[in-house]
Amino acid sequence: MEEYREKDGYISLDNFLDTPYQSQFSFLYQGKKYFYRQARFVSGCYHELVAEELARDYGIPCAHYDLASSHRELGFISEDIFQKEEKFYRLGDVLVEEFASQKGVDLAKTNNFRDIKVAFMKKYRRISIVDALMNQLIQIFFFDVLIGNIDRHSDNLFLVEKGKNVSFSPLLDNEWMLNNTSIELGGYSLGIDREDYFFVPTEMYEKANFLEKYLRTCSSSDIQFFESKLWIIEEENLENVFQRVEKRIHAPMNPKIREEMLKKFEQNRMMIKMVIKKIEKKRWFYG
Repeated sequence: MEEYREKDGYISLDNFLDTPYQSQFSFLYQGKKYFYRQARFVSGCYHELVAEELARDYGIPCAHYDLASSHRELGFISEDIFQKEEKFYRLGDVLVEEFASQKGVDLAKTNNFRDIKVAFMKKYRRISIVDALMNQLIQIFFFDVLIGNIDRHSDNLFLVEKGKNVSFSPLLDNEWMLNNTSIELGGYSLGIDREDYFFVPTEMYEKANFLEKYLRTCSSSDIQFFESKLWIIEEENLENVFQRVEKRIHAPMNPKIREEMLKKFEQNRMMIKMVIKKIEKKRWFYG
């Protein structure tokens, strides 16, 4: 699609697609399936590309994104992440299957480590599969902490079955990363248990920082592993990531968005380091 890329880096879908105005749709191009979605805000377009590059540095699979426009509205496209031989479904469907029939259970609140593990045990009945999935989920949580992503709800997470293998799909939908509720208060859609659920940001003021809450349960080696990933959001690597994005889109990033992202990542680094220091101090004090 490079021949349809404009000077600002966006691929103009109108130059080769004849579709009515839609905020999101799928299309085929040279044998591949793509998904287009209009961005809720301009910085969200860059968020998807930056998050993809950061995921690559972290070592976690992520969908491939590019800037695109349709009917002069800015947005982004992603390649289909699923293969024909794979069976895939939303994590939300697994939680509905397990908890929908239970009285008094708010399904929105089940997007947490404890309830997800219960649902996995019921569905797969093999500890090896459940442990592998939960380890993947912890890595997704750590990654969301690094990018300040508030939008990893259960309908944004997919499971893939291929033969006897089960795993989480590559990550999708990082548009809402660097959210103030995450980088200032440590609140995320994916929680530790049901009490972590919040509907509006003000409800987070009554709750513990999710990262701190989780790290309290971790071993020193687990904390060290997470701390070893902080380089990914240090300014030097972020500048490298921005350059990689600009090389891909053959255009400079919006300077105001670039500056704002650097500022918010700095705030997030400070929050994370403060939490780690607090945890380490408590461990030292209590021996």
